[in-house]
Amino acid sequence: MITKQQAETCTNFKQIAAYPKAYTSFTGGRAMQHYDTTKSIPLEKPLNWRANGKLKTWKRNPERFQLPIKHGLRTYTYLTNENAHLFEVSQ
Repeated sequence: MITKQQAETCTNFKQIAAYPKAYTSFTGGRAMQHYDTTKSIPLEKPLNWRANGKLKTWKRNPERFQLPIKHGLRTYTYLTNENAHLFEVSQ
């Protein structure tokens, strides 16, 4: 699990687990993907991610954070306090 302090100082992360397959719902003419965040499944081979921007924090919720991360050439997402249990620090 990644903490806020680790997200501030580290630049490389390994994704060790993932949410089960997403299901798609169509609302208002847009497709939205939803994940079951109550459980996670381990990955056979960990994915390497690197920080791709500045850590965003909130004054109102001090434990909340958001860090943009990148995998490969075209895969981007955010490391947040909600999905930090899926990652660990990579050396």
